[in-house]
Amino acid sequence: MIRTLFLILLLAPIMVEAQPTTDEQLAAQYYNNGEFDKARLYYEKLYNSNPSDYYYQFYFETLLELQEFDNAEKLVKKHSRGSRSEERFMVDLGLVYAAMGKPEKAEDEFNDAIESLPNSVRRINDLAQRFVEENMLEYALRTYEYGKKLMDGQYPFEMQIAAIYGRQGKLDLMITAYLDVLENFPDRMTSVQILMSQSIDFDNPESEKAEKLRVELLQRIQENASRTIYTEMLIWMFIQQENFSAALMQAKALDKRKKGSGQDVYSLSMMCRSNKYYDVAVKGFEYIVETYPDGPLYQQAKSDLLSTLYNKVVESSYSQEDLEQLESLFIEALEPQELGRNAYTVPVMQKLARIQAFYLHDTQKALNTLNDAKSIPGINTRTDNELKMDLADVLVLHGDVWEASLLYMQIEKAFKEDVLGHEAKFKNARVFYYTGSFQYAQGQLEVLKASTSKLIANDALKLSLLISDNLNLDTNTRALQLFANADLYTYQNQYVMALASLDTLENEFHTHSLKDEVLFQKFIISEKQRDFDKATLYLEALVEQHPDDILADEALFRLGDIHQYQFHDEEKAAEYYKRIMFDYKGSLFGVEARKRFRAIVGEDTNRPINTIDTENGTP
Repeated sequence: MIRTLFLILLLAPIMVEAQPTTDEQLAAQYYNNGEFDKARLYYEKLYNSNPSDYYYQFYFETLLELQEFDNAEKLVKKHSRGSRSEERFMVDLGLVYAAMGKPEKAEDEFNDAIESLPNSVRRINDLAQRFVEENMLEYALRTYEYGKKLMDGQYPFEMQIAAIYGRQGKLDLMITAYLDVLENFPDRMTSVQILMSQSIDFDNPESEKAEKLRVELLQRIQENASRTIYTEMLIWMFIQQENFSAALMQAKALDKRKKGSGQDVYSLSMMCRSNKYYDVAVKGFEYIVETYPDGPLYQQAKSDLLSTLYNKVVESSYSQEDLEQLESLFIEALEPQELGRNAYTVPVMQKLARIQAFYLHDTQKALNTLNDAKSIPGINTRTDNELKMDLADVLVLHGDVWEASLLYMQIEKAFKEDVLGHEAKFKNARVFYYTGSFQYAQGQLEVLKASTSKLIANDALKLSLLISDNLNLDTNTRALQLFANADLYTYQNQYVMALASLDTLENEFHTHSLKDEVLFQKFIISEKQRDFDKATLYLEALVEQHPDDILADEALFRLGDIHQYQFHDEEKAAEYYKRIMFDYKGSLFGVEARKRFRAIVGEDTNRPINTIDTENGTP
């Protein structure tokens, strides 16, 4: 039995190889290779044994390719007998006559095919699509126009007609047809938007189609102000173009026309915030707050307005005055006559505490704000622990690292299998790292490498590698402790102390493996101080001196980010992103680098950088 099985396995490849190729496989192979004379023999045989529509179509096309027009004509007439879809075979017959050089007879067949149609949506669509397949777009249009009459307005075929106009390049007619669909069927807006996005390049600011759409929408809005469908389409178009200012203007007008509560403006404002168009988002939220002070969206819009202002300030080159003004706005919003201090406004209080602690460097005021938030009745367990996390973060900043550690451990215990618990565990491990308990920190970090949160897992991996790569058990841990001290000072915004620790490390350990981390830490300090010129110098030194170390690809990515968003030099940014793509192919930053590179120069990753239009950032 075993020997028999062995022989079967041994001979299996030979048996498979010996399997005869079927007539259908040979026919398809010859057809795809353009060997129509050989394909014809097999398709004739297959059709004669099984005269199905499938074999008919291939047999018919091979006869046309071989210019056997008489045989093709006979085949069509034979196969069409008794068929319920006689019109499609009239098209085939017309194709034969056209190939024979008999255009009048061909046209008669095509016209007869159209005029023989019954009032069936399926048959009308099938015939039109047959014409489309042969690129006979005018006949396809005539089919649909005739079909509209047959259906007596019950099915207008405007979507199909618009698509054909698009293929013909008849922009005005295409746009008119699509908008006519909305005139009669407003519930098809999503379908129209999908089809329009396939035909119109909204990313191109000079798109002729987009401009024609804008003009016709404005015209229809003026002619029929009561129909909101066209304003909604115009807003959608502006969003596709990322012209959020224009979209907001139309959204406000639509809201006034509908006498709504600001819902459309609110949705658009949230979209603007997600895309970091903070100025437009602020205007949108301000409109809701000012227009609907008693409306259902007032509190949410006010809260989101503050959150957007926070993002706008901290992500820009802010001044002390900007920060103080931002703090004042948050405090005013928490007054009893405004939002007040309650369970709903806890997120506002958390943001306020962050401003006070991490930007205005007043940790005591931040602790007071967070303790006030924790004392609010009605907050749930998760919110209470999130506030506890914020308190612990500020305590680390304040210098009470062991008090912070106790809070982190409480959160971890309460949310052991939750991302919140994993975050607390990581931050607690970082406390032990700051204080020199490297082995304990390493043990906690090893567990977190398997966290369900990719961000926490990556952070844990980075810190774990920092410790393991730079901790020599045969000597003292002074070098790593100096670096950990600098890391803590940086977190606490004590930049002079941080730089002093880093300088001491460099002076005492000239050849230590921490040299690349030292440069990166100095970059972080410069970035936090908004000194981007100095920040780039540290990153460039890291890449030049340590191209094979673990931070090199991140340094390149940060250089690209600074040049793209701070220096507004997209050509230089693209150079850094391209280096990651080609020199660090396994980088965690590879996907984002490729995405940004393509956004700047297009799909061709091998294209020379100097062909970029540096003013517009486009090819």
